[in-house]
Amino acid sequence: MVSRQLLKPVITDVVYKGMNFIIMDSPAADTVQTFAKECSRLHVSDVIRVCEDKYPVEPFENVGIRVHHWEFEDGSFPPDDILDKWFELLRLRFYGSKKTTSGDGNSSDHATPGPVAVHCLAGYGR
Repeated sequence: MVSRQLLKPVITDVVYKGMNFIIMDSPAADTVQTFAKECSRLHVSDVIRVCEDKYPVEPFENVGIRVHHWEFEDGSFPPDDILDKWFELLRLRFYGSKKTTSGDGNSSDHATPGPVAVHCLAGYGR
């Protein structure tokens, strides 16, 4: 039997209204170093983990990437407290402010960070 090894993490880059997101597979304990290295190369600022813990976060933290653990039930909508955290993070990362931006999405102190990465366990379902 031939074993397969993940050479490069599977990621999808999504740009929407000036915000940049990475949708990716969940790292495993034996692939987290590769994921952290690739996220660092892509200038990811934050990783949002919406599934149970399956890997150590230190490889991400060691390259300056924050990991947020916002788990919720598979196949369900995120609860309001997680949505509040999500939108607050997006305001901070993409607009450089805790305040709500104007209706057109513009802000005078607009930040230009790297993408925010998000993953569940398999890349679909949540």
